[in-house]
Amino acid sequence: MTDQEKIKVLEEYESHCNGTNEYHKFFNIQAGALLTDGIKLMCETFECYWLMDLILSYQTREFNRKNPPIEQPIQYWIIEVNKSDDSCVVYMEYLEGMRVIEQKIEYTDFPLKKKEIKFDAYNRIICLHKED
Repeated sequence: MTDQEKIKVLEEYESHCNGTNEYHKFFNIQAGALLTDGIKLMCETFECYWLMDLILSYQTREFNRKNPPIEQPIQYWIIEVNKSDDSCVVYMEYLEGMRVIEQKIEYTDFPLKKKEIKFDAYNRIICLHKED
């Protein structure tokens, strides 16, 4: 599947989805989470389960004790891909513009048509971010 076909799969899903039908268990050595249908589709299509591993690496009690949410416990995760050198930055905010975590990744083949993809983590449930 080409990058454009992968992007189209996710765009078609996003265009008609307003929720999830199932939650899918995902575990790594550090933690576990439930993925919504959209996140599972993204991970399978883009082959990016590494992104869930990255998010779960920050879902420890120690991290939450050192970085308590200020107003709301929802974590907003964003991946920005720099197509000029195929690098990316993954960061997390509790509030817009207030980065708590930022991790630079030297190389990714993550296909993006737009500048970024956002997703939310709340109570160990990870879902695609729905724009208002």
